[in-house]
Amino acid sequence: MRGLPKEEIERIMNDPTWTKAIMFRDPAMRLLSAYFYTIKKKSQINAYRDALRRATKNSSTSWDHFLMAVTKMNHQNLHWRPQVDFCRFEKFYPLFNFVGNLERSALHGPMLLKQAGVWDQYGTREWALTKVLETARGANPSASRYKFKLPEGYNQSDCMFCDIFSAHKNDYNAQNHGRVRHSFNNTGKGHHNSTSARAQYMTSEAWQRIRNSDFYKKDYATLNRITASPFDKDLYFSYPPPMRRK
Repeated sequence: MRGLPKEEIERIMNDPTWTKAIMFRDPAMRLLSAYFYTIKKKSQINAYRDALRRATKNSSTSWDHFLMAVTKMNHQNLHWRPQVDFCRFEKFYPLFNFVGNLERSALHGPMLLKQAGVWDQYGTREWALTKVLETARGANPSASRYKFKLPEGYNQSDCMFCDIFSAHKNDYNAQNHGRVRHSFNNTGKGHHNSTSARAQYMTSEAWQRIRNSDFYKKDYATLNRITASPFDKDLYFSYPPPMRRK
């Protein structure tokens, strides 16, 4: 609704015939994802690591120092900013008539499209976009990449997800053979969403630090008040935190 007059935004937000939707992610796993993306990812620019070193006054870029910078020093960044800060959700959450869990996007995504009345237009075919393994002749299999294939007779302008897939197509490699439904990160060994990474980084102590921090207090407080369907708040209040694509 960016660019609309304030009066029009207020009208839409208070009109029950509009679908006001939002998907939430577990705050702890979202923070771990931000650490992998901004700090641990070798190809990422050094600005994030330099900012962490300045914030902690330490040369280390470890997960422990990152946790300290965010949960104790309230170091702000779009990647780990509390989710309720977006869309002014903390104030307007009673007006949202669809709240889903990102971890259950394969289930909640189609539910949202159906509730919004656009399933026939966008969901029946484009939701099941397929990826095709493309291996360069003579290349090592580990260098293979997936490309995304539209249903026959469709072009990119017909698909609401195609621009996103095009931007993230190289996030999938030959080791990721799992069924993918609009989820853009590899979950192989060493990725934040792998079981081994969660066990190594998201210990019970780390989870408690995030859960009890002042920085994420309003996230957890607001998530606990949500009553809109199909949101399952119980996913976020017990250890271990949920994995993606549940």
